[in-house]
Amino acid sequence: MAKSASTPIIALDMAIKAYIENKISNLKFTSFICKILELSLHGVLWFVICFYRILVLHDQLWERVLIGLILEIIALAILKIIVRRKRPRKHLDMQLTLAAVDQFSFPSGHSSRASVLMCFFSAEPIIDNLVFRYFIVFYFFVVACSRVVYLRHYLSDVVFGLTWGVFMYIFIIRNTAMVIMDLCISISISLLLSTLIGFLVKVFVFRTPKEQ
Repeated sequence: MAKSASTPIIALDMAIKAYIENKISNLKFTSFICKILELSLHGVLWFVICFYRILVLHDQLWERVLIGLILEIIALAILKIIVRRKRPRKHLDMQLTLAAVDQFSFPSGHSSRASVLMCFFSAEPIIDNLVFRYFIVFYFFVVACSRVVYLRHYLSDVVFGLTWGVFMYIFIIRNTAMVIMDLCISISISLLLSTLIGFLVKVFVFRTPKEQ
């Protein structure tokens, strides 16, 4: 932990982390629920769901969901590599993750993925049942919040992840067509924006990352 918080955002993150460590994180039931929520929004699971809907059920709407998740993961990986913020707490099961970038905290991948999926479920008819669609949206939001309680992420990681997912959907994902040229343009824009924003965040928000 830093000796002195360099920005108000870091100060708030550390205060919330300390409160959770003292009051919540040691409760076994809370940890169990957070773990279940984490697994339910794992990237691999949602890729499997997308491929099932596309290849088995021939649901073309899910092709856009798949593309959205791919674009979100590319941008997220760039942000994590640039910012390289350590997680609030080391979890033993983090050693089982598929990518080295998943060891970093900022931004929250689950929150960004949840945000992209919330946009799809609320704005596009990928599921017919309206009540179920909005229940899923609420569920995704709960998953994002659980990342702070589980000490996988700081609050700012989750807030940025949710914001980033909405930004990606509105300005990039929903305007991407299933053609090679569009995909290449969207990937290029995602890479450029995530690189620029990553450096800005590292310079102006996390000025002392080695001390955190």
